Amino acid sequence: MAARAEQGRAYAGPIQDRSTRRTLCALLGAVTLGYLGWRALATLPSGSAPAQLYGLLALGAELLLAWLALSFFAHLSEGTRRGPAPPMPAGARVDVLIPSLDEDAALLRRSAAAALRMAGAPQVWICDDGRRPEIAAMAEALGAGYLSRPDRRHFKAGNLNAALAATGGEFVLVLDADHVPRRALLERCLGYFADPSVGFVQIPQVPGGVESFQHAPDARGLYHENALFHHALQGGAEAYNAVLFVGTGAIFRRAALEAIGGFAEGGITEDVHTSMRLHADGWRGVFVDEALAFLTGPQTPLAFARQRLRWARGAMQILRRENPLRVRGLSPWQRLAYFNALAGWLAGPATLVLWVGPAIFLLSGFSPVAAPARLALPLIAGRVAAELGVYLLLAGPRGRLLRADCFRIMIAPLATLAALSLLRPGGLRFEVTPKGRHGGLPWLIGLPLATLAALNLGAIAIGAGALGDLYAVHGLGAPLLLHALLLAFCAYFAAACLYGLLFAWERRRSDGVPPPPVDLPVDGLPAARLVRLDAERAWLRAEGPIPEGAAIAAAVPCPGGEVLHLRGRAGRAVDSGRGWVAPVALEPLGPAGRDALERFLFERAVPGFLASFPGGPSVHDAGTHPAGAATCGDYLRLRPELL
Repeated sequence: MAARAEQGRAYAGPIQDRSTRRTLCALLGAVTLGYLGWRALATLPSGSAPAQLYGLLALGAELLLAWLALSFFAHLSEGTRRGPAPPMPAGARVDVLIPSLDEDAALLRRSAAAALRMAGAPQVWICDDGRRPEIAAMAEALGAGYLSRPDRRHFKAGNLNAALAATGGEFVLVLDADHVPRRALLERCLGYFADPSVGFVQIPQVPGGVESFQHAPDARGLYHENALFHHALQGGAEAYNAVLFVGTGAIFRRAALEAIGGFAEGGITEDVHTSMRLHADGWRGVFVDEALAFLTGPQTPLAFARQRLRWARGAMQILRRENPLRVRGLSPWQRLAYFNALAGWLAGPATLVLWVGPAIFLLSGFSPVAAPARLALPLIAGRVAAELGVYLLLAGPRGRLLRADCFRIMIAPLATLAALSLLRPGGLRFEVTPKGRHGGLPWLIGLPLATLAALNLGAIAIGAGALGDLYAVHGLGAPLLLHALLLAFCAYFAAACLYGLLFAWERRRSDGVPPPPVDLPVDGLPAARLVRLDAERAWLRAEGPIPEGAAIAAAVPCPGGEVLHLRGRAGRAVDSGRGWVAPVALEPLGPAGRDALERFLFERAVPGFLASFPGGPSVHDAGTHPAGAATCGDYLRLRPELL
């Protein structure tokens, strides 16, 4: 299977021509400015104080969201522009820092072992803030270094800075405990440091499967809630030298870190803060849009909510302490880019204001827009149509409107809670995103979604009854059509909330990350194949019944020509209606066998699987691995049986 996109042909939406994308953004900007001018100058209510306050609140929400949308489209229009990766410098000394607190030892071992296999012979260090003897023993057995410190001051940033002081490599790669690098990561990225102005190189965060809470794969392709940021906006930000460090998967020039005093301390989001200081000091960031490492995304709404609440609170913390609009050394474009990245979380309360507006009007007649229907209808409809059209043209298959709005309204209450920290500053506690077996539907996601859905459904029930009266008075005139437009808004908002509520309920529990999809024949059973596999678990699928206890043998073609022989016994099979599926109890693998299997999974199976999805990440060298990757169609057919 050929790789869909090499570096230099990165995804930029259906319209590839950059001048056309810029023209569309300019036209949208003109439409938006005209609309906002009309809103500000001609539509504010002039009646009671509550009406005026509501009108100003709604206008403020529209202004903020419009500004953030134009910034989004400006980054999206730039795309990623880069030629072939420059050659890796000979003899470069790289320290790989893997900060850890309480992550599972097997998860940590997998990442450290993969880091040790990278080309360039880096020195790998496990930086254990948990001070666990078993992790120290594991590091020694692997041949990795082990670092700890007497306290946990400044959270992850303090851990990394302590490791910086104890190491001496020219370059520093930061990997989270669940971030598994591919062998080619350093080869594809270190060459950019030949430019002495480059301070860091960032790669995208790519989940090693498609079952995270943020994923919604279907026949149209692979949707991931954060894909536009990692595979489009980061590349656009490079045009303004505003690539963000995202906490993992970044290589730093040690001299650049030392010039700014190390990783930014004093907050719970050291990543964006660190890249902002690097840019302010004159260093350049480079973004390499390739799937060169794979991590574990949040598996449940609980993990998602905890992660996003931490990010949002960290952004508010930076805005309060070191607002980019006041940071010396940043260019005007960098100031705006960082301000938008941080203040973007304020879109949460603004979104809530706008999503209740149509329902409030239909239920009470209370409107923040004081304008005749014949004028309001074309201007509101035209503004919405223009933004929707540009979004679909530029965001393409990675941007799905309903799913994007579903996640937007999930995040809105979390961001609103975080925004309160601007008014009530105080110390924040760093919370690790839950992994492994866990579950729960946080009330900050479930209750707002249910409330908004009920509000909009109630507004539809009441508002639909008024259509007859409006028709009797105005016919098919502007008042009726404007009323119908507001009903359509309510229907869409209710659909997004209900979809989000059902989606969150369905994924409220996790028994851990499912094994990666594979496609391997097995001996002894006709037409049977292994379709899921990791070092602990495997799943078997066959057209006919699978005898319980049947001996299973499979050959895994590992990179480098090695063949790993797996053996096990089938468990109790289930007829799914589309074939028989059974778990497989594998014979224990020793350390060498586990390492060989993980090389196969993360160098062959996972890259080939992700490359099969339309809208998936750019996967370097996936075409050289014809075996061991389930296709997109196979996965979608099997997914209900295996999750």
